[in-house]
Amino acid sequence: MTTIRRSKNSIEPRIAPQSGFDCPAIIRCCEEWTREHHAARAVGIREYRAIVLGNQAYKNAMPALNNRNNIRDFIACVTYGVLIHAILDQVGTKLLYAAQVASTACKRAPRKSQTSHPIGVSPQTRQTPSPLPLL
Repeated sequence: MTTIRRSKNSIEPRIAPQSGFDCPAIIRCCEEWTREHHAARAVGIREYRAIVLGNQAYKNAMPALNNRNNIRDFIACVTYGVLIHAILDQVGTKLLYAAQVASTACKRAPRKSQTSHPIGVSPQTRQTPSPLPLL
C-alpha cells in the first residue's frame, strides 16, 4: 500500500466545501478535483502536478453554459474555484465573462410560443406561395 507523505508546507488548496454546503454543482467539481488529485498522487505524480491535474478536473466538471440554471451554477463554481485556488484569478475573470455573455444570449434568445401557426391551420395544410413569374 502506498502512503502519501504530506510536507509541512503543503500547497494543496482547501477543496472540500464545509459541511451543510448545498450546491450540487460545486460539490461535483470538488469531488472531481479530489478524485483526480488522489489518483495522480497514487501513481506517484508529484504534489504540484497533482494539484494542476485536480484544478483541470474541477474546471472540466463545471456545468455547460446552455441555460439559466447552469449559468448560475457555473458562476458559483467559478467563484468557489477562485476562492480555493483551483482556478487562477485571471482564468476566473475570463470564465465569468463567458458566463455573462451566455446569460445575455439566453435573455435574447426567442422563446418558442405555444402556437407557432395560425389557429385552425396546421403546418401540413398551410399553402406555400407560388414563385413570381419571371419577366
